[in-house]
Amino acid sequence: MEEQPFQEVRDACGDPWLGISSQALEKHQSWSKRQAISHEPINCKGEKLTGSLFRPFLAATDMQLLRLFIEGLDTIAYWYRSGRLIPGILPMPTHAIASSRYIDAMSELILNSRLPVGLVAVGIQSIPTTDISDACKEGLLRLRRLDVLLHHLNFVGDIEALQWIKEMQLEGVHIDMS
Repeated sequence: MEEQPFQEVRDACGDPWLGISSQALEKHQSWSKRQAISHEPINCKGEKLTGSLFRPFLAATDMQLLRLFIEGLDTIAYWYRSGRLIPGILPMPTHAIASSRYIDAMSELILNSRLPVGLVAVGIQSIPTTDISDACKEGLLRLRRLDVLLHHLNFVGDIEALQWIKEMQLEGVHIDMS
């Protein structure tokens, strides 16, 4: 018996990609508007978008962190399914990186996303204070084992930050222009 070809292609949420219904199109347009607001483009190579910074994390409360992490992973997955390998930087406060509960949850979400290596990056918003420094390093090492890229955001050029960046071997450093 001969196999039948696919009748329709759907994404993970079940929305059709071919033969898009008007309801799915409205949903996509609404999603696109939210992305334009919440993602800051990172452009390093001419006109090609080489990454994005998921800005809602910068003002998030602790209660919002995991929900925003899921939204950030969903965006990266959407771009990936669309054939665009656009890495996303998901900024996290140092106290969340120092928390084994947050790291456990983020690790599970990253593993379940099944995204390729190099598309998920965590942005460290500040150098950790000495009381949480060891826990923060452990959290970052756990994320690195999942091939999560690490970026330091808001770098101002102080010696302590330089030493920390060198010790942790971060993949990216973002200079604070203020």
